[in-house]
Amino acid sequence: MDPISDAGGAPERAVPTRLAVVIPMRDEAQNIGPVLESLTGALRRAPLSGLEAVLVDDASNDGSARAARESWARLSFGGLPARLHVVRLAENVGHQRALAAGFRRARGLGVDLIFAMDADGQDDPSVLPEMIARLSNCDVVFAERGARAESLPWRAGYGIYRVFLRAVLGADLPYGNFCGFRAEKLGPLLDGRPFRHLAAELSRLPARKDRVTAARLPRLAGKPKMGLGALIDHGVAALTSRPDAWVRLFSRVALLTAAAALGGGATVVGIRLFTRLAIPGWASTTTLILGLIAFQAVGFLALSAFLAAILEAVSPAPAPREQGTDVDQGRP
Repeated sequence: MDPISDAGGAPERAVPTRLAVVIPMRDEAQNIGPVLESLTGALRRAPLSGLEAVLVDDASNDGSARAARESWARLSFGGLPARLHVVRLAENVGHQRALAAGFRRARGLGVDLIFAMDADGQDDPSVLPEMIARLSNCDVVFAERGARAESLPWRAGYGIYRVFLRAVLGADLPYGNFCGFRAEKLGPLLDGRPFRHLAAELSRLPARKDRVTAARLPRLAGKPKMGLGALIDHGVAALTSRPDAWVRLFSRVALLTAAAALGGGATVVGIRLFTRLAIPGWASTTTLILGLIAFQAVGFLALSAFLAAILEAVSPAPAPREQGTDVDQGRP
């Protein structure tokens, strides 16, 4: 089932105008300045009354926080009230937990909409005005990946990743962390177990969802961090964020193989009792194999249900330890 619902027929609501953009960064000193410049340039076309840029420095070693503040001081906002918040984490906690730290900061800023972007320049901020407009009649909007700039092996791996997610989750996830949502959706994200994959977590929320198409731009500078290994980790995170999907998958496997084994067994018995035909050797062997598979599938079903219960009940990880937050006012 596609997690994107049709928001087109929904009654239109007033467009919220206070916006927070959360950007985790880890060693992005070369990129964060151009990212902030393109971000603020795009938002000057949007009907906003305030911008809160929340950067989460995930224990960078290259002075990313300093580079962000220096770049922010040079920007002009055309009369838009804007502030920069740099949340400095004491240790590297990873992209998703850094996002959560930024969301916790944004929750106290009184904004109406919250967006998540990457700090490497691959998310195109020019689609932000359209995403903001879509949120006037939906709760969550995703930036669906259009053209991509990665290598052919990476794109092939990404295609396999999407096929596998569709097979297991029953839904495609053609988008990453570049998304926006109404601030009231922060509660389900932050108050339960910690999310491992933002897009997968948002897709399972009871909310009206929409999407826009956005190109995946080349990284501005430095070596890409999302290699094939990281893509596999990303897929595992998506799958573990939906433990119920594993139960559904193994339920289907168990039922189908059990039905095939019963059908094969009934056929063999019917041939033996009611006909004079010889039973092919392969028929008995196939029925036995299907029976063993069905038995194992039922065992995996029980195991997956047990693991799903553990994942759902796991204690939330402690919030990342912060060294402090720097706040800089933007120039008009």
